[in-house]
Amino acid sequence: MDVRPQFTIVPSNTSTLLGSDVSLACVARGDPPPEITWKRQRGTLPLKRAHFDEERFLISNVSIEDQGAYTCVAENKAGSVSSSAFISVLALPEFVVVPQNVEIQPNSTAYFGCEAVGSPMPTLFWSKEGSHSVIFQASGLENIRVTSEGTLQVPFYLNVCLIIRFYIQIQKK
Repeated sequence: MDVRPQFTIVPSNTSTLLGSDVSLACVARGDPPPEITWKRQRGTLPLKRAHFDEERFLISNVSIEDQGAYTCVAENKAGSVSSSAFISVLALPEFVVVPQNVEIQPNSTAYFGCEAVGSPMPTLFWSKEGSHSVIFQASGLENIRVTSEGTLQVPFYLNVCLIIRFYIQIQKK
């Protein structure tokens, strides 16, 4: 008598660092024994870096593009079942624009560009040396502003010498 597949191990959501390996487990039983296949819900499987065996789906050297939902399908002639899991790829923050020293004319504004990338996208914030205040995007301190791109704007009329330190904070989703 044919028995529809049933999972004994289902894949579970996982997070991994960029460049590492990640695996999802999936085991099913049935009669006849089910065939296990893997699908990606959006996009294609990274076939050059993907490996399959009876219990695992492995992606080596994970890239940001590998982030997404993957589905395990167990199928035999009695039917099929499926289960999905999400792979999150974490990339350490990295500066793409680093603040530089600037000289400005009286009654003008200094702009200190700063941009960073990562996964999840990093939150940029600034602080003034000697102050415990932190300046985030769309906030300010003494008329100092941070734009949505992360640029620090300092009006000259503040007439202060600023030593600006920059940091990156990983924003958790």
